[in-house]
Amino acid sequence: DVHKITRLTHVKEEHAGIVEKELETLWADYFKEEHYKEYPNLLDLINSAIKLTGKVRQSVDLASAQELLAKTQEIAEIFWKTKKMEPIRIPSGYPTEGEIVSHK
Repeated sequence: DVHKITRLTHVKEEHAGIVEKELETLWADYFKEEHYKEYPNLLDLINSAIKLTGKVRQSVDLASAQELLAKTQEIAEIFWKTKKMEPIRIPSGYPTEGEIVSHK
């Protein structure tokens, strides 16, 4: 159905945009020099994830979406560690059987 494909494409693009905005907020407003020193790969991780959001918006590529999810989860784990909290992954409860990063 053409309408369903159009809707799903719109939602995919919208969600990638939300991820991009949230990553940019973390980069600009939360993570500081001490975080980048403690986690030397963090800046590259954020930059590569932000660039990947564009690829995810522009294509229908499950591998790119999964790569973005993995990078975002890694950033989320670092985020919780910077707050001195232990990150954990919990089942999302969705049919995709993914995981959500939270803390103990």
